[in-house]
Amino acid sequence: MTWIMYAGKVGLREMVMLGDALIRRDAEQKCCSIGQLESAVTDFLRIASFRGRNRFQTCTRGLKLIRENTDSFPETLLRLALMQRGLPCPQVNYCLELPGGTGGRGERLFLDLAYPQARVAIEYDGRQHAWQWDRDQRRLKMIGDAHWVHVAATNADLCSEQSRAALVASVADRLERQLGRRVRVGKTLTLRQLSDPRRALAH
Repeated sequence: MTWIMYAGKVGLREMVMLGDALIRRDAEQKCCSIGQLESAVTDFLRIASFRGRNRFQTCTRGLKLIRENTDSFPETLLRLALMQRGLPCPQVNYCLELPGGTGGRGERLFLDLAYPQARVAIEYDGRQHAWQWDRDQRRLKMIGDAHWVHVAATNADLCSEQSRAALVASVADRLERQLGRRVRVGKTLTLRQLSDPRRALAH
């Protein structure tokens, strides 16, 4: 209900970020499920006055863009940037199963965002990664050995319209190479346009 109340105070982008945060992958941070959020919004509609309908619409639009099992706000913003420019919604925290050696068990990597059909991974590279360079290099090698293409995004890629557009173009280029066909990048949509009930969004 706190999330619903915020719909009258903040914008749609913040509602999506807060909604993602409520249903994080980390069990200690996860407050509820997407189904529970949807039920709360439905219950709110039953008791809402006419003045509350705008808040309800903001919540339903937010629910259309929220995804379960995210890890951070930058990952949310990265996903929205890709979708706003016409790319399909990538899978969140996709589990990449890696084969093991002879008689050995394979490893599992959770990719921030992924297009499994194209074998393209997009991950946010925050400042904390400066302290785990060796581990990250091993991770990148494992992703490459699995014949996946990796795109790293930083805060600089998300800080302006121009940098976001360049990042999306880079991801689209990787998708084209992997799929062997044209991947179109459209004009930038607002989040209200993207969450229009008449639009079909791939999960």
